[in-house]
Amino acid sequence: MLTNKRLFLGLWTFRLVNALSIQTFFVPDEYWQTLEIRSFTHPLIFALSYEALKLWGLDNAKWLVLVPYIIQSFFAALLDLFTYKTASRIFGPTTGRYTLFCSVISWFNFFCSTRLLANSLETSLTAMALYYWPSHSRTPTNQTEEWLGQLSKALTLAALSCVLRPTTAVIWIFLGAILVVKRITYLIPILSRVITIGLLAVAGMVLIDYGFYGEWVFVPYQFYHFNVTQNISLFYGGHPWHWYLSQGLPIITTTFIPFWIYGVVKSKHRELFYAAIWVLVGYSLLAHKEFRFIYIILPILLMYAGHGLAYVVNGKWRKYKTYVIVFLAATNIPMAIYMTQVHQRGVVDVMDYLTQEAYRNEANGLPLLKEIGFLMPCHSTPYYSHLHKNVDMWFITCEPPLHGVNMDKYKDESDLFYEDPAGFLDTNFEPHGPRKWPTHLVFFEALRRSIHPKLESLGYQECARIFNSHFHDDSRRTGAVLVYCK
Repeated sequence: MLTNKRLFLGLWTFRLVNALSIQTFFVPDEYWQTLEIRSFTHPLIFALSYEALKLWGLDNAKWLVLVPYIIQSFFAALLDLFTYKTASRIFGPTTGRYTLFCSVISWFNFFCSTRLLANSLETSLTAMALYYWPSHSRTPTNQTEEWLGQLSKALTLAALSCVLRPTTAVIWIFLGAILVVKRITYLIPILSRVITIGLLAVAGMVLIDYGFYGEWVFVPYQFYHFNVTQNISLFYGGHPWHWYLSQGLPIITTTFIPFWIYGVVKSKHRELFYAAIWVLVGYSLLAHKEFRFIYIILPILLMYAGHGLAYVVNGKWRKYKTYVIVFLAATNIPMAIYMTQVHQRGVVDVMDYLTQEAYRNEANGLPLLKEIGFLMPCHSTPYYSHLHKNVDMWFITCEPPLHGVNMDKYKDESDLFYEDPAGFLDTNFEPHGPRKWPTHLVFFEALRRSIHPKLESLGYQECARIFNSHFHDDSRRTGAVLVYCK
């Protein structure tokens, strides 16, 4: 039998290959809330690695892109390991093995676990915290200190995940309430640890943010104020209340659905399932919804899928074991490959193209790319974290409506641009506007018909055409990614 150390090394190798093989784009926050700007607690991890690369003389575009993924692959491997360990602890070793199988072949894990999203690290930390969560243990008697030690580990990991994403508190409020009810005689030691660890986590977070902002900022309040009180998140898209049930869960769990449902039915331990339902209900109250927001409950559902799978293949369906395993693999692996190698790869490849152009010019003693403009919905590509050259760049912006501006009537720069692309260029670029024409323009093929005549008259020509996706739910992002230069 594999030891935990050997198993982890195997999983880390797998997730390292997973991380370094990803060629596609998921959501802007993968780059714009991790490697670019905004909150600083999560990017600090990568900032430290950048400093190390600088000391070693390796701070070039290649390593600056690769190292964060190497770091995240470590946490992704921990996600697999602790999902397996928690399932083994609650349901037994057989379920643990099938849970590990589910975790490794899950298309959404392959797609998301190694991405540079706060949600990915949040999910890893939550999975680790669930393993140490003492609610799974028997009532402490002679081992009170050990039980409280487990609680302290779980609370530390939970606090870190809440620092990354304040909404993680939703699941821990539920599990914490259940723990207090079940262990009411230990209320004082439980609360003392919650308060102590919570205050330390908050203090650390505030100090980190002060170091970057240069002023005292309490990020969870800002998060709540903008996303709940002002509902600014709705500016980036609203969804019906049932979206997580009708689309979110079916997409992230796909063919595991019948197995996790069966696992819940056959289980005597449903506390984690109820916690997952609690999260779904809580998140459904917010209008803005995304697949990655419910990633935190995927490890829980995969545990129940592993439990259901263990019952299926070791019960009366035993003779169909191979078919069941092949079915799950065949419905997850192709999707994992397509989503990480094909769908929306052009917006990443174009940055590689521009980087190569910049380095090629530098090697040949030519001027660097003078200026690059992105005529796209804002945050459609990575930015300086991938280019890492002193090149002027700009993009069409999409600042949200702040300070009480009416959201229904508000139009950002992207809205104005796409209402009349050619007219926008005439108004905002020389000779009639303040902006100078850049040497390179990047845009989606869907825009070509509207602006090609204008660009051609200015001496631009198509320098690169890069495949992006076969389909897209945003009509502005359809077709290839084009690079025009002059």
